[in-house]
Amino acid sequence: MRQLTHARQLSGADRQLVIMVCLQLLFVIVEAIPFGTYNTYILLTSNRKKDAEQRDKDFLFLTVTSLL
Repeated sequence: MRQLTHARQLSGADRQLVIMVCLQLLFVIVEAIPFGTYNTYILLTSNRKKDAEQRDKDFLFLTVTSLL
């Protein structure tokens, strides 16, 4: 009987660990999306001539994504 109780406790701990890892993974993915989007945009537009207004918009986008 004691081993059965221990197995149930272990199963509950495993379940909590899986939930914690999934939440951490979700958090990392959500945090990485703005940074990845910005880097992709910069790479795609790196060989274009940008005026001062466009550079300011790019910098604003970088600032906003850095705050997230």
